Amino acid sequence: MILPLRGVSLHFFTSCPILRVSRLYPLLKWVNQESLRVDISGNKTAIRAFYLDIDIDVDRDNKLVYLIDFDYTCRLTYASFLAHALNACEITPEIVDLARKFDLSLVREYALEPTIAITIVRVIAIDDLVREFGSWLKPEMKEALQRLKAQVPNLNGDMESLLDWYKTHGRAWDEQVKDLIFESHRINDYYPRFSDHQKEILNQYYNANRLLLECINIANMSPEVRAEIIDTLLLPLAEIEQREM
Repeated sequence: MILPLRGVSLHFFTSCPILRVSRLYPLLKWVNQESLRVDISGNKTAIRAFYLDIDIDVDRDNKLVYLIDFDYTCRLTYASFLAHALNACEITPEIVDLARKFDLSLVREYALEPTIAITIVRVIAIDDLVREFGSWLKPEMKEALQRLKAQVPNLNGDMESLLDWYKTHGRAWDEQVKDLIFESHRINDYYPRFSDHQKEILNQYYNANRLLLECINIANMSPEVRAEIIDTLLLPLAEIEQREM
């Protein structure tokens, strides 16, 4: 079977389940609008995936966003962590500047899978946050961040020790971070609660896009066609149709 690889027909293939659930489709519009507000130059599709992976927590392993652009996602994860910890309404120029300077070498060394990458980025972000913005943090937030950092083995130490720690404690540590930093900022706080059926449809939509991305990453196609497909992932259908005009 030959699937269409360009334009609205391809997007409809990955969007059709979500189109049938009226309360979910506006989510794509919101994600797209938020991606346009982020003032870090880079892949807008990665930003849209970032909101689904991390802010809405569709995929706890965050596989889609790292398939799109690993380095950019690490910088976005770093910037988002700082903004949330500072209770900022947006990613400020100061945070953008730190994100651009963020050294990815240590993350690449340890990042055998996306979840480990996110944990490493957040550990480094805690150090930078306390150093650069310590006077801006509430005392209880600063203390909580330092307690989180103290739980993690030295990143410059033995790699096996860190990986062993992550296998045993990594998930629980990530949950502590989410409770402290991200819980009050989730989309669910102001977006209608999804039913189990709606969550299932959203997961189907997400997985269809992830499968599509995995396929085009190994497919024999021109860079131009590949870029066009990636550029339209996770967009509202109306936006795709407008681009086709």
